[in-house]
Amino acid sequence: MVILSAGVGALAGVVTTAWKSRKDLEAQYDIDLRKRRIEAYAELWKLLEQLADYFGPGELTHESARKLGESLRRWYFRRGGLVLSSDTRPAYFNLQQALEGMAVPIDGSKTDEHRRVEILKALASRLRTSSTRDVATRVGPRLGPSFAARLSGPWHRLFAPVRVIVERRWQWPDGQPEEAFFVIVENLTDRELHIRRVELPGADDPVGEYGENEFRLQPGEDRELGTAISSPGIGPLAPEVTVRVKGRWQLRSRGTPRVPLQRHSIAPADTAPAAKPDR
Repeated sequence: MVILSAGVGALAGVVTTAWKSRKDLEAQYDIDLRKRRIEAYAELWKLLEQLADYFGPGELTHESARKLGESLRRWYFRRGGLVLSSDTRPAYFNLQQALEGMAVPIDGSKTDEHRRVEILKALASRLRTSSTRDVATRVGPRLGPSFAARLSGPWHRLFAPVRVIVERRWQWPDGQPEEAFFVIVENLTDRELHIRRVELPGADDPVGEYGENEFRLQPGEDRELGTAISSPGIGPLAPEVTVRVKGRWQLRSRGTPRVPLQRHSIAPADTAPAAKPDR
């Protein structure tokens, strides 16, 4: 009996040691891979600067689109392709496909050209977002999703597929400020969602840059829609927003805007400064 117990104890020790060694190797591998990805993705972000949403370095032409695609190709084969995750590779190739299309001139209006550029910017943003998920740089101080976060996946798919944020700030049509609500809808699930409609009582239905109210969201992707505040009866708080998701029920969200908008922050254009009294 003593010999049997000693044998069981020795076997348990061997199994425990082997398990610990494997876990240590996995941890070292994860740390090394994350470091390599951060270094490679840092170069990728530099290349994508040309597709910045704000203050871009210059107009994107057919020739510059071709050169950017070539630069991304070199990055893929000489640096980043080896560390791209299976989730980020589609975002990379979708952007490359769009750049190849942009490199071909078309007989269209300036609106058509602008739309093609905006699609490229959206695809570049999706690639950047996916790369940050690979290295977990936009989360709290942890190396990856916690066990609780992984368990939240089924919950989000069934009960809370989107996060809705309402902001009240300014929009700038033709360079002139006007009060507006902005609704940000974020896909919290691990699958594509089809948003059928976003409704905001007391104001016109919010829409995207090209007037769309119906759109699709990839996992982790968000979309911002805006609408001018036309009703004078709307108070300082954001109203309830209803989001209708295809194949699901309607979802509602309440909350105050992240950035409260004060009416007196910009004076009317016809307001003249008060005259100083004579002394």
